[in-house]
Amino acid sequence: MWTILSAGQKNPTWLEESILTYQKRIIKPYKLEFILCPTHTANPNKELIKKIPKNNYIIGLDPKGKSLNTEDFSKSIEKIHFISNNIVFIIGGAIGLDKNIKSHCQQLWSLSNLTFPHKLAMLILTEQLYRVSSILNNHPYHK
Repeated sequence: MWTILSAGQKNPTWLEESILTYQKRIIKPYKLEFILCPTHTANPNKELIKKIPKNNYIIGLDPKGKSLNTEDFSKSIEKIHFISNNIVFIIGGAIGLDKNIKSHCQQLWSLSNLTFPHKLAMLILTEQLYRVSSILNNHPYHK
């Protein structure tokens, strides 16, 4: 099971439809779920920490995190699955992830050297996870 924990409220329709397209394509045995965490609170990072599922492998997405190409992303996920069947990816809001959230993460990864709004990062990550499921299942989508 893969989970994307992201700051923010309900996604706009265009984003929801795009995410759902890739989410439905993810090849079994992999499955993707989402947890959205409101950012309108006084301390949005504290709210994110409360929502981190227990006993999962946690990867924070951070511009200063490890940069991976798609093949390395896939290989890393495959290795992590030897440790845990459940991986949680955390996407912060406008201010990113604070040090308290980062302390809950086993790894920090970067999606790009570019900065993306958290909603767009969610779509990019969903597509990459679909791509990973394709690679790990020898499906031709990646090429």
